[in-house]
Amino acid sequence: MSGVVVVDSEAVFNLTVVDGPSDTQYMMEYDDEAGATPYNDSSMLRQTFSVPGEYIVTATANDTNNTVHTSTCQ
Repeated sequence: MSGVVVVDSEAVFNLTVVDGPSDTQYMMEYDDEAGATPYNDSSMLRQTFSVPGEYIVTATANDTNNTVHTSTCQ
């Protein structure tokens, strides 16, 4: 998946959960040197990029069994 985002404008991402335990936690990383969002942060699907460029966005899911799944798009 790819798309164009205007610098200093908010980009909104969608995270669709198909199946998994109810205790699963989610976090996002936007490849912008800010690091990953806290798990289940209420604003984790909204990001403003202040520098033009290509970014790799990674969603991570982790359950209480420490089963980790990641999905990445550019």
